[in-house]
Amino acid sequence: MSIFKVKLNNTLQGRLDLGDTGSPSLISIQRQIYVAGPNHTYRLLKDGETFVDCNYWKKFTSEVVGDEYAFIEVYSDDGSIYSDAPAENIFSVGGTETLTTDYADTVVDFVTDHSGPARFLMVQNLDESINIIGELNGDNNVTFSVGPGESMMFNQGDLVITILRLKSASGTPNISYIASVRSVFNS
Repeated sequence: MSIFKVKLNNTLQGRLDLGDTGSPSLISIQRQIYVAGPNHTYRLLKDGETFVDCNYWKKFTSEVVGDEYAFIEVYSDDGSIYSDAPAENIFSVGGTETLTTDYADTVVDFVTDHSGPARFLMVQNLDESINIIGELNGDNNVTFSVGPGESMMFNQGDLVITILRLKSASGTPNISYIASVRSVFNS
């Protein structure tokens, strides 16, 4: 999920609030609007506030509509795309980790960290001599093993993955993972 800042008060559209010095304020307490999001839920946008949502809101930034009509600023971008076709609103997450022999040291919580479960997952063991063990969805009965230099893949439709926990059989091998997560719309 990306973080956006509402920017209704700007030099091209005017500044409504005058501060104590008589000069225009950077944030207007007088400016707020209701705008429908991708799910047709109206969101009250108040000048200067930030909110978290999918990248649908990028269509209201100066890069898309120009400075004169923009009222959204991207504060933090998760890198996902927005499409009017919901099935296309998927982004990738991934990383590399050095494992220990304890599950607690390497946990990827897709729902908490990325606002939705992984629909595809590939875990690659980068070490040529140590096995790694994975656990899915916080269930110690749902485990898998990846041999040295091998990969494990869960394709879309196999299962929904909320949490991935990894550990090594011994030593500290390196792994990499990549997953796809569907963007969630908050409005």
